[in-house]
Amino acid sequence: MVDPGAVRRCDVLVVGAGFAGLGLARQLKRAGIDDVVVLERGSRLGGTWRDNIYPGVACDVPTPLYSYSFALQPFRSRATPHGWSGLYAPHDELQAYLERCADTFDVRRHLQLGVDVRSASWDGLTARWRVETEQAAEGGQRGAVARCYAPRVLVSASGHALRVPITPRFPGAERFRGVQVHSARWDPTLDLRGRRVVVVGTGASAAQLVPAIADRVGHLTVFQRTAGWVIPKFQLRDAEQLESVDRVPGGHRALRWSLYWLMELIAAGHVFEPRLHEWFTEPRALRHLDAQVADPALREKLRPRFRLGCKRMIISNDFYPALTRPNVSLVTEPILAFDESGVLTEDGQHHAADVVIYATGYEAAEAPLPFEIEAHGRRLEDAWRDGSEAHRGTAVTGFPNLFFMVGPNTGQGHTSMVFMMESQYPYVAAGVRQMLDSLRGLEVRPEAQDAWNRFLEQRLSRTVWNSGGCKSWYLSRSGRNTTAWPGFTFEYWLRLRRFDRENFRAV
Repeated sequence: MVDPGAVRRCDVLVVGAGFAGLGLARQLKRAGIDDVVVLERGSRLGGTWRDNIYPGVACDVPTPLYSYSFALQPFRSRATPHGWSGLYAPHDELQAYLERCADTFDVRRHLQLGVDVRSASWDGLTARWRVETEQAAEGGQRGAVARCYAPRVLVSASGHALRVPITPRFPGAERFRGVQVHSARWDPTLDLRGRRVVVVGTGASAAQLVPAIADRVGHLTVFQRTAGWVIPKFQLRDAEQLESVDRVPGGHRALRWSLYWLMELIAAGHVFEPRLHEWFTEPRALRHLDAQVADPALREKLRPRFRLGCKRMIISNDFYPALTRPNVSLVTEPILAFDESGVLTEDGQHHAADVVIYATGYEAAEAPLPFEIEAHGRRLEDAWRDGSEAHRGTAVTGFPNLFFMVGPNTGQGHTSMVFMMESQYPYVAAGVRQMLDSLRGLEVRPEAQDAWNRFLEQRLSRTVWNSGGCKSWYLSRSGRNTTAWPGFTFEYWLRLRRFDRENFRAV
């Protein structure tokens, strides 16, 4: 039991201090809502960019776009030694950027670190949420019970998807005497020099990890289940060219918007006419493959068999060259089992290994909730048993005074998620203001949520994710897409410019 004296009342409780939570806290403060508490389970803020520390990890969206529009950061120069070192920032630069933003936004005084939320339940008598927490602990162990919070409004900014790593279960894996690690749970003390390393997966994480370790390992075996589409990065030629962007007044913002519209063109092929990729984007990707892989047998293994965009695109200039190194092997035979010293494949081959790295991605379409949520005697887990859904990706019927940042069907396959977050900030802040000003609270009307999701399903049926000929983390096991936004990002922004009070009812 939590001591009643340990209950902390507040207007708004935000769970998560990554891009979504920090930006929302700033927006709430700008809207005159200062009684805000931001909880973070980690010992530092940062979310994804604190947790992911595997070799080579970086943003695969250009950082002038993958940053706050209200906190643009210039490229590195003598005048700005803390600026971006290039067009695609590594994780430590993004982490440092978020740390600076927390100071600039005056969010640190609202932030409580090392606090893990266990559950949240709506109290209809007090019209407040009861949020129970514990001290975050290492190694997945439960920590000591911390205080209880009683906010008027609860916001989950802890990541709806791409939060829970997927580790395949292979027969005999427990017998393997070497090291097994997931890229999302990297051990910084792991020394790979001269060792025989297996990487399972060839998605976005592997495309960064493999080039980063290929020159230090003894031998690297990369297991590929499905060849993905790899397209080259946008490039500015050198540091001088990067610096020149910031010498021109408004140059950085102009670059940001140029990149934004270039990447929105990709959405047309994702959402409205997948054949556009067949005509334009796929030939560019295949030219990239042909230019970087001379061996016809290897090139054929790496040739995708589905429409571009059906799985997440890989943005890389060095993944293909890493696979052509003499100490790197690409294996497409399925893994049969593990033994004490390595991996067995279905063709009877044994691949010796000292270390196995799972670059196998995250649960997305069926990711478990970050904490238990209950209202009116109903658990959100049960409400979402057939697939998660929310009104405009933010509010769920039957759960008053609750918002999600980056909730169901707000994901992207072509551009920056920060833009989607910024579309949600004013909408959620306006909704919070309405909830605080009402007598008790508001919840979205079921007919409004149903109409929104009918619109999504109609749009999704013709997108590349649903019809591109692949299985991906965008889709649940039943084939339902609960992850992607089926439109241009500016369309989502337009739909959230105003808080639609008429679609909410008082509780």
